[in-house]
Amino acid sequence: MKESINKAEILACLKKQGLIPFTEVEVISDKLNALHQRVRSKTVVEYNGNSYERRYSPLKLSKSGKNVHKWAKFWLLLLPNGKVDREWEQQVREIWPTYFLIRTIEL
Repeated sequence: MKESINKAEILACLKKQGLIPFTEVEVISDKLNALHQRVRSKTVVEYNGNSYERRYSPLKLSKSGKNVHKWAKFWLLLLPNGKVDREWEQQVREIWPTYFLIRTIEL
């Protein structure tokens, strides 16, 4: 997992410098975040003819592990049958791997 986190950090740095382009997942996620800042988890919104679902995942827990201190927020593309597009979800996991680690300490 450490390797994927390092890879994601390097790619993010290159994208911020303009050396490589942002992916469609990142561009659409940024636009959806700007348009729908305060939506609840599992809320479905329409954007450019596609449906996207907002998801929240625990990102940082208290020392006891009972309370969530920080949540990861991300968007998933829904297929016409209502299921999550697995390719989109895989890209989300590659771009933001730290969103899928639950920890009680900072990395």
